Amino acid sequence: YTYYGIDEMGTYAVTGEGDYNKDTKILTLSGSTIDPSGKTSEPNIETILSDLRSTGAQVIIALLDDQSQRPVALRGEAFTAITPDELAMMSEQVKRYNAIIQSQAAQYGALTVDFYNSDIFIIPATLADDGNHPNAAGYDLITQAWYKALITILP
Repeated sequence: YTYYGIDEMGTYAVTGEGDYNKDTKILTLSGSTIDPSGKTSEPNIETILSDLRSTGAQVIIALLDDQSQRPVALRGEAFTAITPDELAMMSEQVKRYNAIIQSQAAQYGALTVDFYNSDIFIIPATLADDGNHPNAAGYDLITQAWYKALITILP
C-alpha cells in the first residue's frame, strides 16, 4: 500500500524515494490533499503513474468518493466554514479529480477501484458514529473492493 499526498507526490515521483521495485502498487489520493486548483493534480498523477509503470509495476488507483455526501457533511458537522454553494462546488470538484484519475489510469494501464459510485461512505451501516470514517463493515467492503481489482492481476 502506498499513499501519496499532494506535498509528497512530486517528491516521491521525481526523486524516486520509496520502493518502486514491487510488482503491484495500490494508490489512493486523499481528496483533502489533492491540489484544489487542479493545476498540479493532473501532472502529479501522471508523473506517479508513469514512474510506477516504468518499473513494470501493476498499479491500482482509487476513484475518490464525494465527501460532501457523507452523513457528517449532510448534518452540517463537517466543512462548517463553507457555504452550501461551496459544498456543491466541492462535489463538482471530485468529479473533475475522478475524470483526471480515470484518464490517467487509462493512459498508463492502471486499474481503478470506484469509491465514487459506492455507498460505503454514505450509509450509516458502514460508517463509524462520526458519520465520516468507515467502521469495521465499511473497511471490510473497502478491502473487498481493492481485492476484487487485485485478483485480476495476481498470477
